[in-house]
Amino acid sequence: VRCPGDSISVRETFDSVWRAAAKAGQLPSEMNMADTLSFPGKQAKVKIKSVKKEHVSGGSIWLFSNGFKVIYKKMASDRMYYTLALNRGYNGIGGLEPGEGAFMSDYLRTCRVAGLKGTVFMDILKREGIGMDVNVSMSNTMISGEAPEERMNLLLRSLLAVANERTRNDEAFGYYKESEYLRLRHAGEDFMRRKAVIDSLMCPDYRYSHYKTAGNMSAGFQDKADSFFEDVFSKTGDGALVLVGNMDEEKLKKILLEYVGGFRTADVAFRRPVIRYHPVSGWSTYTVEGDANSIDVSVSARMPVSADNYIAAHLAAEVLERKLVEVLGDSGMHVSVSYNCRIYPEERFNLFIYVSEASPDGFMAGMEAKTPIEVLGMVRSVLMDLHCMEVSEDVLKICKAQLKSEIATEMQDPRYWVDAIVLRYLDGKDLSTGYASKIDAVTPVKVQSVLKMLDDGSKIEYVTTRKY
Repeated sequence: VRCPGDSISVRETFDSVWRAAAKAGQLPSEMNMADTLSFPGKQAKVKIKSVKKEHVSGGSIWLFSNGFKVIYKKMASDRMYYTLALNRGYNGIGGLEPGEGAFMSDYLRTCRVAGLKGTVFMDILKREGIGMDVNVSMSNTMISGEAPEERMNLLLRSLLAVANERTRNDEAFGYYKESEYLRLRHAGEDFMRRKAVIDSLMCPDYRYSHYKTAGNMSAGFQDKADSFFEDVFSKTGDGALVLVGNMDEEKLKKILLEYVGGFRTADVAFRRPVIRYHPVSGWSTYTVEGDANSIDVSVSARMPVSADNYIAAHLAAEVLERKLVEVLGDSGMHVSVSYNCRIYPEERFNLFIYVSEASPDGFMAGMEAKTPIEVLGMVRSVLMDLHCMEVSEDVLKICKAQLKSEIATEMQDPRYWVDAIVLRYLDGKDLSTGYASKIDAVTPVKVQSVLKMLDDGSKIEYVTTRKY
């Protein structure tokens, strides 16, 4: 591995710095677990004000006297999975520059938490078996992870530390900003880089992309981030702490009663700002040179995100992928289809087709890979027929059985239920209840209506041809 634009290898650079640090007696030392003493301790006790059934998962909703909510589903698991889900995202930040929001998820790692560097704070949690990831989207803020049952006290103390005991660290942030800039500048034409470009082409005036781009952090980013997180964590009553695991309910309640009083809750209802989102209309094609031949096609259309539509969209994506695989079978290219149903800034069905070079080792004798332009014509032939694509009962039956199996398997994972509960209580969507009967109810006509909707939507083709 070599540094971009430099003849010095990464290994040589690392070895020289390590030797210099060792000579100066500055090698990393074993972390001091006594640092957890700086974490918040037990808080003023609160009471459980009400207990209700949570209908998506069958769990319970515990409302505490300070307005903080905990939603708990008990299921077989050797760990506790959690998300502190808060009802504010970076679309509400005043003066946010285009693209800055994509970096907001990383900011807490650059801060000091409970007096510790963010990296040290995270390392301590990791040493104790606690995972913690921060995800700030356009609409929500979530701190998620997992923890051993016996570390629930430490998990709650660490969440309180993040919520209430953060201070900026200019040195750490400066290092992060420079590192991200260099990383993004030299990322090349990888998959995520291409998706970022396509996202900007799909909606050129959209300010809230979740894809990072080099140079998109302004000089005032820290001030905006500090103000944003202070606002988010001062109003935790707008969200909920979602827990899924196998802990005894009474034992869990006792631990929660000792700590949740420390979360700040303000009696202020939050309304998301209305965001103008106007994707390009019609069909556009862009061609660039890169390291390998590939074709990326993004298709987007407005679609109300209901459970019925979500399932029909999934089946439509499966049907389309099967058709593309059939058509591109002898092209020497590999094709895959992914999709998502977005709720903000508006409810849409987004589908992404990715075509890449297959390994020539699997080619039949005498077979050669077609050029990207030839393959693009084959992909277009499928997409141009979306409005009249035939959906056979037999293929749909296979897709339905596969989808039922996938969902049934996912439901055995506690993380599925964390996400399902968060989706219900932050975004008001229940996509899980009665899924089997909803899958059975989907007809070929319903799938065809989704494909027709995509045909009427926006399409971006991004063709990469190999540089010779």
